[in-house]
Amino acid sequence: LVGIDVCHKGKQSIIGFCATYDEHMCKYYTQASPKAEGQEIISSGVLQEYFKSAFQAFRDQNDGALPDHIFIYRDGVGDSMRAQVISHELEQLTKIVQQEYGLEANDPALPKHTLIIVNKLLDRDSSSRVKPPLPILHREPMLITALSSNLKLSME
Repeated sequence: LVGIDVCHKGKQSIIGFCATYDEHMCKYYTQASPKAEGQEIISSGVLQEYFKSAFQAFRDQNDGALPDHIFIYRDGVGDSMRAQVISHELEQLTKIVQQEYGLEANDPALPKHTLIIVNKLLDRDSSSRVKPPLPILHREPMLITALSSNLKLSME
């Protein structure tokens, strides 16, 4: 289970990355670093560095084994950036997983990976309340962005 967010505060933007590596999801590899102001898309070099380190932490904890399914929660993506984040970061994730597992793109032994994008939604009513973020689904854009061939999510 991986969580990724980019926080924008003033002139500084920070990438936060957290990945569990034990069976109870209680131990984490974490990383944070500054990035160019206002940029939501994370560079391929940064993603590769973070995932390689997270995979190594997983190997160290699990006798050299790697996960067979990777869930990535990508938080705080606005409507205007969703397609770019999906296209860039999912492509990078696929390449990183192929490299890490030493397998070709269509190899059935590749682990499944699911990218879940949590959208930023603001309720701009007279009280200026902020609604909690709702997930958004790629191919079902009204609700959840979950990119996985074997996972079906629904919200009622």
